[in-house]
Amino acid sequence: MRPPPARPLPSRLPARLLGVLPHLGDLDQPALIFGTCLLRLLLGVRPARYEILTPLSPDVLLTRFPEAIALHPDRGILLFPIPGGSAALHTLLPGRSVLERLTEQDFSLHAIGWDPCQHVLVDPQRGMEDLAAGVLRAPGSAPKRFQEFPLRALRAARLCAQLSLEPTADVLSAMRAAAPRLARAHRSHLRGEIEALLLGPHVRSALELLRRSGLEASLVPGVADDAHRVVERLPAEAGIRMAGWLRGTRAQRILRHMGQPNARIERVEALLLRHPIDTQGGDSGRLGRIARLPHGLREDLFTLRAAEIEARAEGSSARSALKHFREHVEARERDAQEARRRLSLALDGVAVMEQLGTGSGPRVGAALRYLARKVTENPTCNEPAKLRALLEAWDGED
Repeated sequence: MRPPPARPLPSRLPARLLGVLPHLGDLDQPALIFGTCLLRLLLGVRPARYEILTPLSPDVLLTRFPEAIALHPDRGILLFPIPGGSAALHTLLPGRSVLERLTEQDFSLHAIGWDPCQHVLVDPQRGMEDLAAGVLRAPGSAPKRFQEFPLRALRAARLCAQLSLEPTADVLSAMRAAAPRLARAHRSHLRGEIEALLLGPHVRSALELLRRSGLEASLVPGVADDAHRVVERLPAEAGIRMAGWLRGTRAQRILRHMGQPNARIERVEALLLRHPIDTQGGDSGRLGRIARLPHGLREDLFTLRAAEIEARAEGSSARSALKHFREHVEARERDAQEARRRLSLALDGVAVMEQLGTGSGPRVGAALRYLARKVTENPTCNEPAKLRALLEAWDGED
């Protein structure tokens, strides 16, 4: 995905934000929309929160806008509420300019500023050129920036997953150097970056980058060689993609370290415990247990195995075997549903035997299945007299 050549339009911004932006700058420096927020706007996506770089001090902002909240006072960041969202106001250190602050961003594509009042893009690090060329570049020294904040290594992989970028040689080198320290990053930060990476449209290349850079071995040791090929074939949903990625690993420990919620950990564990579903055996007892699984879990198991078959090029025989196994499971589920319906018939097996004038045997079972199907088609016929009439008309076929 590449940004459109046209500049973003002020009409894309909330009216309240457009109204206050002229009052967030001074005579020498305008306020700029920047960072991840601007990147999303360039790509035609509405950001969850707007990021504004302002030359005004926190005291001036709080006086001018009493509704603003000091979000991170030590970092000079205020939160300004707007209808349907919020804007983070980033102030400058004394003696710093807006342009200098932009050059301190982690990547060139985040070092772009937009003045919607004057329709001007400020791009001191050629971030737009890098986006157009599909390059991920860090302004200045990438190793130094990643040493300051090792999570930037994972962020680099996430941006590649979202935007189909290729890191420059120094960014890749900095990622490798940061890998041993990445496991000590805050759990909530790890969780957000990894989820966004796994849900990105270019997840395969991003997972390959994690492996090339050594980040994967640091974060999730033991990942299968085919993980990137399996994950790209799975639906863009965090739980099933995490399961596809973490096959063969100590998944529970890894997910807890990443700060994943308990519900997702339990779901991934449930998938990996039963994967691959078609090697669980085809005997009656196991088919019954699989048929009794929650429908969503069972569907995910078949989806995961199908992706694995394609990723490993196991061929038509494996696809056919999985298809037949699924048919057996679904048949077992239908039998179980029919059995439950038979238990609630207004005529029991004894009454059916009396009407048929026979003892227990296959014919009685066939009659009960026939009545159960009729009741499923028309629940109002589940009365003794109506069921007896159906038996009178029954031709004996199952």
